[in-house]
Amino acid sequence: LAYYAAYFSIRASGFDYELMCLGKEKLLFHMHDYEKRMDTLSKKEQDTYKDMKSVLEMYARGFEFLPIDIYQAQAVRFQVIDGKVLAFGDKGTICTSGGKSEDVTVEKYCNINQSHRLNGLACAHLAKSDTSYFKRVVKLK
Repeated sequence: LAYYAAYFSIRASGFDYELMCLGKEKLLFHMHDYEKRMDTLSKKEQDTYKDMKSVLEMYARGFEFLPIDIYQAQAVRFQVIDGKVLAFGDKGTICTSGGKSEDVTVEKYCNINQSHRLNGLACAHLAKSDTSYFKRVVKLK
C-alpha cells in the first residue's frame, strides 16, 4: 500500500481523482472509454490511462482510496491512513508534476500571482496551519 502512495505521489503524471478514486467500476468505465479512443488520445490522456492501469492493479489487490478530507490530506503527497490511500488535494485535482514531486511545494503554489491549478489548494493548506492567513490575503477586483 505504501508503494502505491509513493508511486502516485512521485511518478503519476496524469492522476485524476474523479476518474480513479471513486471505485473500481467507475475506473473501468473510464478505462473502456479511453480504450475505444486509444488512437486519438492526447498525451495528457495517455498519461492518465497509464495511471489508471496502476490504480486498477491497486484495486485488484484489494486496496481502496479514502474520500478526500482537506483536514487530513497533504498538499502534494498521497498518504496511507487506516489501510487506505488518501489522495492529495481536492476533488478534480490532477497531479502532473512529471515525476518531480520535490518541486511541487505549498510555498511554490500559494502565490496570489500564480494561476497554477494547485495554487488554491496550497493556500488552503497554509490557511489550515496559520489561522491569520486569510487576514493577509488581498482581494483582486
